[in-house]
Amino acid sequence: MYEILANLDKEKVESWFAANAGDIRPFFYSSVDIRNSGFKIAHVDTNIFPAGFNLLGQKAKERASAEIKKYFDEYFPNCKIVGLISENFSRNEHYWDNITALKHSIEKAGKQVSVGITGEFSSEKELPFAVHSTYKKDGLVYFGETAPCVVIANRDFTSGAPDELVDIKQPVIPPVKMGWYRRKKSKHFQAYEEIPRQFAADFKLDPWLISTFSVNCGKVDFKQKEGLECIAVRTEKLLHKIRRKYDEYGIKEEAYVFVKPNSGTFGMGITTLRSGEEILEINKKLRNKMAFIKDQKANTEVIIQEGLPTIDMVDGKPAEPFVYSIGNNPVGANYRINEKRDRLGNLNSAGMSFQEIDCEALHEFCGTSPIGIISRLAGLAALKESVQLKDVG
Repeated sequence: MYEILANLDKEKVESWFAANAGDIRPFFYSSVDIRNSGFKIAHVDTNIFPAGFNLLGQKAKERASAEIKKYFDEYFPNCKIVGLISENFSRNEHYWDNITALKHSIEKAGKQVSVGITGEFSSEKELPFAVHSTYKKDGLVYFGETAPCVVIANRDFTSGAPDELVDIKQPVIPPVKMGWYRRKKSKHFQAYEEIPRQFAADFKLDPWLISTFSVNCGKVDFKQKEGLECIAVRTEKLLHKIRRKYDEYGIKEEAYVFVKPNSGTFGMGITTLRSGEEILEINKKLRNKMAFIKDQKANTEVIIQEGLPTIDMVDGKPAEPFVYSIGNNPVGANYRINEKRDRLGNLNSAGMSFQEIDCEALHEFCGTSPIGIISRLAGLAALKESVQLKDVG
């Protein structure tokens, strides 16, 4: 499937995205996790508040700055001073490397940048810039003495919307209400269903080859073993659906699914199943692992998603690409590599490392490379999702 996407007419691809972009302002940025199984390639997660900009190579960072400038020129042409809201991490040095890289890219686009957090700041890492504790005054959020004209959020709001960013006059991009305290992965993939169907029809493809099957359950409590029967039953139904497609294409892989939190990131609370019975037999250690996501927030709802074995390998280790976009225009990509996992497993876990992908080497333009196409389809789904949530931009 990768080769089929690679050989699509790039002008027709660009025309398709232009015709389907709509008149909604795209999200400022995103990152999209992708799995390439050889027989199909699809996105498995979309992050509206991406970190990891320090992982981008120099060319990708230059493309990011160019796209940031284009984004502000089109949507906020009079804005000179930007606020950058970070996660409240004090000890994660890699995260602050991300903020440093993102700040530099925005500055290269011609903007002044003030970095702030919602809360008190302390860090063991010496940073090359000030970090302000933000506060709200007269309907504006301030970073020290500065009230920026636009606030860029680089935190995923798993724990909720901070008061400093609620009911303020400045636009916050992406919007706070697209945070994981409110957003659901099941809604994202429901929004996605129509998009690959349209793309596949126009390019004469089976939409399954660029998407994944998924279902979700109601409330679960892993500690009390409540709601596991729903996961078991729906896992079996989904596996049956996957096996029928495998039979249709003569695929010899073993069907499996990922069970993951319906909200949240960082690869937490994820497990794989090859049968519904497995979830009924999980031990206490795994149930405790599944019970919480970031910020110790309880995992009370899951999505069951078709598992895609990866064929991508780096130095003999399983890998998966993830793509960074500004305004839904891909600017760079990396492999997530994990020597502690196999080609079926969740690579976003302990033991992972990263390697840049030169997406221009994959194709003449990042956005018409196979992973670029999948990323942009996911970006359209996120916008459709935001319309359904009544939060756009």
